Amino acid sequence: PLTLRIGISQSEGRTIDGRTLLNEAELALARTAESDSAKYHFFSPDIAAQARDRQRLARDLERAIQRRELFPVLQPKWALQAEGGVRLAGAEALVRWRDSERGLVRPDQFIPVAESTGLIEPIGEFMLRSACRAMRDWSDRFGWSPGIAVNLTAQQFADAALPQQLRNALDEAGVATGLLEVEITESAAMKDVVRSAATLQALRDLGVRVAIDDFGTGYSSLSYLRRFAVDAIKIDKSFVDDIGSDRNADAICDAILRLGQSLGTKVIAEGVETETQMAFLRQRRCDEIQGYLLGKPVPLGEFEQIYLTRPLDPQ
Repeated sequence: PLTLRIGISQSEGRTIDGRTLLNEAELALARTAESDSAKYHFFSPDIAAQARDRQRLARDLERAIQRRELFPVLQPKWALQAEGGVRLAGAEALVRWRDSERGLVRPDQFIPVAESTGLIEPIGEFMLRSACRAMRDWSDRFGWSPGIAVNLTAQQFADAALPQQLRNALDEAGVATGLLEVEITESAAMKDVVRSAATLQALRDLGVRVAIDDFGTGYSSLSYLRRFAVDAIKIDKSFVDDIGSDRNADAICDAILRLGQSLGTKVIAEGVETETQMAFLRQRRCDEIQGYLLGKPVPLGEFEQIYLTRPLDPQ
């Protein structure tokens, strides 16, 4: 199906040339792309100001990539043990950017800019290789390494060269393929089900583990889980947040857990921040959890110090 989107600019008595009017309409059109529901948008001066800020952010981000100012942080993932307590099950790698003027820039601010400007490719490559190097380094020095999950954007997942890129990064670092996990969002996987199924199978053939992120927030089609070769599904934080306070959230989390168990697929709950949430998930035999309750994202060196040189069981 075709989707129609319209950007609108009006002269409204202004002395304005046709080119400027068209540029304003294009800016308004770009705004509609940021929403799943908006079909048209009118130009306003704040759109132009935001566009200038976005361009400046893109320039600064490109410079930050060149200067290697971006850095990875790791958030631990914990396996819920049947007898109680938890065990370190791995970590999720997240990118961070500390700008000299802005300070720490939130990922939800610079990742969309990176995606729209093509800068996401070097960022994704950096994160993948950083994770692989860390796992190799820890394996050499400690005799073992937790597995690390790396997020893939929709653009990365759509790249036909993705399986080879992963293979190259693993080979160059000398890392066992089973240690690497990639996460893709449900909506990205559903854009082209046939292609996605083939790509996921290619990744699994490499030995790379695959997780579907933000499960339940996208198309929520159960049929694709039968077709997709995945190792885990992740319950979105928006559902976990309301455990214990919203019966609908409880029901959705319970249903996802039962679905994963029926399919033999591991279920991971993200954004766990309270004891109530963890108790609910443990009672329903959730496999793994991550969230601020048991560990915030920390730089690689701090992660090593806390979880590898003197492993802690936080419960």
